[in-house]
Amino acid sequence: HTDGLTWLHNTAYRNRVNFNLRGRERADNTTVIPGRNHIMRNNLGFAGGQEVAELNLEASDVRGDYFTLAVTISAADFVSLDESQLMRPRQANGDLPRIDFLRLAPGSAAIDRGLDLGRPFAGRAPDLGAFEFEPAP
Repeated sequence: HTDGLTWLHNTAYRNRVNFNLRGRERADNTTVIPGRNHIMRNNLGFAGGQEVAELNLEASDVRGDYFTLAVTISAADFVSLDESQLMRPRQANGDLPRIDFLRLAPGSAAIDRGLDLGRPFAGRAPDLGAFEFEPAP
């Protein structure tokens, strides 16, 4: 892409690079450059070979992400890292299956660490990543 993208509440796991923001120079659309004009909020990554690459921080609006906060993420921050859950069948009504993969565990360092984006959240602040923490019933 030749310009920035908006990245809100994403979770990346076990990729070669969890967030690769590489861009292309607008003038020729072939010269590879570190991505610019990105807006990133409340994103979470874990176990990437590299967490963030090809991002021009000075030319982007990046705040409230795990890589800009003083937060340490570990396997204990997730209910499950079992990728086989992604292969479960849909529910009888066609909805995606309810799985625990990459959902935040109680006490996770990612809970209440995000920025308020005007969307519903539980707790003092939004959580990092794709899923808002849900305590067990």
